[in-house]
Amino acid sequence: MKRVSLAEQLFITPAFMLVLCWQYWLWSRTDWKPEYAHTKWQLIPLFLLVILAWRGLSYQKEQLDELASANMKRCDAICYKVAFCLLLVIAFAGGILSHVELLNAVSMGWMILAVLFAMSILRTALFVLFDKKGM
Repeated sequence: MKRVSLAEQLFITPAFMLVLCWQYWLWSRTDWKPEYAHTKWQLIPLFLLVILAWRGLSYQKEQLDELASANMKRCDAICYKVAFCLLLVIAFAGGILSHVELLNAVSMGWMILAVLFAMSILRTALFVLFDKKGM
């Protein structure tokens, strides 16, 4: 059986964020079509079974790499600070601009999903960068 690396686990997060963006798009639609329900209930179980369960179980069999774990903590700390600042800007923009009806809840939801998707990509990129440098 092929061993699963920590970097491979990180590439699952952007895929999971794409599924969440698809679900948010389905939920925020104003025109509902029957095809949306079919894709909604087919995409999530497929993703959960294939990616999370199968890969998660194979990752648990691998021994932990201490350097990779330290790099992961460093990447998470950087991404947490960036995400905190961006979400704070979105919150204040929503509070200020909602009074003049320039920003609604759906657009704020898309902004939050964009931040989460960007953080999943940034986390993966930082980990690959730190892992190559051997920090």
